[in-house]
Amino acid sequence: MDAVLGAKMSPFWAELDATVVGYFNPAAKDIAVRQAASNGWPLWRMDYAVIMACSYLTIVIVCKLMLDKGERPAASEKKKLTVGEKIQKEGVLMFSCVALYNLTQVLLCGWMVYRALDEHCNRGFRLVCNVHDLASNNMAFITHCFYLSKALDFVDTMFMIIKGNWRQVSFLHVYHHFSIFLFYWLNAQCNYDGDAYFSIVANGSIHFVMYGYYLVTAFNVHVPVFIKKSITNSQLIQFCCMESQGIALLVMDGCQSSRKVTILYMAYISTMLILFLNFRAQNYKKPTKKDA
Repeated sequence: MDAVLGAKMSPFWAELDATVVGYFNPAAKDIAVRQAASNGWPLWRMDYAVIMACSYLTIVIVCKLMLDKGERPAASEKKKLTVGEKIQKEGVLMFSCVALYNLTQVLLCGWMVYRALDEHCNRGFRLVCNVHDLASNNMAFITHCFYLSKALDFVDTMFMIIKGNWRQVSFLHVYHHFSIFLFYWLNAQCNYDGDAYFSIVANGSIHFVMYGYYLVTAFNVHVPVFIKKSITNSQLIQFCCMESQGIALLVMDGCQSSRKVTILYMAYISTMLILFLNFRAQNYKKPTKKDA
């Protein structure tokens, strides 16, 4: 337990960690039984997670107040730039960083989906209601990587801010990135085995396609509009599947995932479902005669 002993939190954070994690899963209240802490995986500490999430939110709010002038050019006013013009406008470094970031996300999401499915097969998991073993290391590592990937998502917002794409820095975008990071910190501490595989496969698959779309369109590869709409529709289907999984975990006998985490998970997914339905309605509504 050297990793735990060598990276102790202050008494305040240690007590808060034990209170929060213990509430959602009493068996994981002791840091020593958690795989992330015992292995010393990055950002396992509650104080690090909260500080990082709050720093992200603070940076976004400050930048928006100071830099966003409220200008929102209509889609029809935007000129489609060539790859050369994009590089000239953004700079070689920025263009390269964004492309590398999207490629990294594609590879990372693909790897996490593969590992989660591989663990599912190797341990003979069912679709839902699987054993949850806090001492199991493999699924814990995959879940922790998934949690860390949500920290990597913060970079996406930073690119938007640097490029002045304030339309994309929406409430939905910021709320999702801020909240999902903290939720998966909790998941990575006390609900990381068994049925955790499902959200990794579902969400990882969506992000694999989404970042692939961003990557190819950056190089002006033509992608049909229906594929872009399908990504949003797939996200909505994903949320419905997650809600269905949550209901099954609550009503089926013998399910070992934390009931309190499942209830929180379902409440959170409900907010995402509502926000994404609104996003879909606003972005893909048919133009009216007045608009025409």
